[in-house]
Formats: sequence, C-alpha cells, structure tokens
Amino acid sequence: MGLLVLSTERPSVGNLFTDTMAATRASLSAAPVLLVLIFGASLAINAITPLTKDNTDGSAWLPAILLYLGGMLLSISTYAAFARAVELRTREETVDSGEVLRSALETLFPVAATSLLVGLIAFVGTLLLIVPGIMATCALYVAIPACVLERLSAPEALQRSRSLTKGYRMTLFGMILVAGLAMLPIIGITIAVGAAAPALAFPLLVLQSTVLTPFTSAMAAVIFLRLRSAKGLDPVGVIAEKFD
Repeated sequence: MGLLVLSTERPSVGNLFTDTMAATRASLSAAPVLLVLIFGASLAINAITPLTKDNTDGSAWLPAILLYLGGMLLSISTYAAFARAVELRTREETVDSGEVLRSALETLFPVAATSLLVGLIAFVGTLLLIVPGIMATCALYVAIPACVLERLSAPEALQRSRSLTKGYRMTLFGMILVAGLAMLPIIGITIAVGAAAPALAFPLLVLQSTVLTPFTSAMAAVIFLRLRSAKGLDPVGVIAEKFD
C-alpha cells in the first residue's frame, strides 16, 4: 500500500488539495471502518426531517432530536478518527481500525468541546458582518486535529490552531474556497434531484454526506500536519511519542 507522503513544500492551495486527495484515499483504504462511522453519522443527522414529517402530535420530536445529537457526536468522532488515521498513514503502511476508534473515543469530550467553541466563535464572527467569521474559521481550522493528535484541552487546541495558522490563513481561505467549489456540483445535484423527487431527498442527503465527509475530515488533518512541518515542528515523531 505504501506510506502516505505529504509534500514538504510551502503550503499552497494546490499542494494541500493534492495531499488531501491522497490522504482521503489512503485513510479509507487502510481503515474502512471510517466509512461506517460517516454513514452512521449522516444517517442519524439527516433522519430528523423524515421522522418528524407529518407528525402532528409531536411524539416523534424527542427521539428525532436525540438521534440528531447522537449523530453529531458520531460526526465529531469521525473527524477525530480521520485525524488519527491520516497521521498513522504517514508512518505506517497498515492502520489498526481499533487504534483509530480508540483514539476517537478517548478524545471525544475534548473534541466535542473544541468543536462547540469553534462553532460559537465562527457564528459570532459571522454575525459581525461575515468577514470576522471567515477569519475565525481560518484561524481555528486545525483545532480539532490539534486536540486529537496532541491531546490538548479545548482552549489549548484553539490557541494551538491560531499559532499554526498564523501566516497561512489566506492560503487556508483559498483551500476552503476551492474545496467548496469542488463539492458544489454534488451539492447542487442533491438539491435539484431532492426537489424534483422528494422521496429521494433523505437517501441523497445521506449519500452526499458519506461522499463529502471523508475529504473534509482528511483536509483538516493534512493541513494540521503540513503546518506543523512548515513551522519547523516534526509532523510525525513528536506526535507519535504521545501514543507510545
């Protein structure tokens, strides 16, 4: 299978995109359980609409909300698992799925707290005329992989992300923009077909998330590892010691 080899050049939109594509393939082929996590999270999150449709007495809302919250936790676990899988693939040809899942479970609560803080900061920034929200998103983009791979608390992970992204935030903005444009056709097809055939909306949303989430999950992990390297930090050895 071969190791996942990331570029050692200065991070740019082009080489980050190429590395993300390679990391997505390498992680899924080495740890197929990631796809199961993604599918489960997507199924739970998107089930709230069909479960509550035409529910006049409101009895379906509580189980639907609980299922949604469970899906969100599973989704957060997926990002954590991907971060671990990508890092492992840079130094091992095979990945133990159990190790990946264990790492995701062990960091679930710090990662959930980190995700919540990042979302709140980005939301508040967006309310302040959008631009601050974009700046916050770029500054905190690698907080989750930092939390997982360096075993940091939520505040520490946010600070780590600010430090790593400093000097590269316009590059990250460009990468996020390009990734969004690359995903736009899939999202557009899902919306168009779902509107024309409402019965297909739910399965299409699940399929869309299952297809796109591996790329977005791997992207955060790749950017984190590449920024560590660009800042003169060992992207493999220093992190690996935390798990030995």
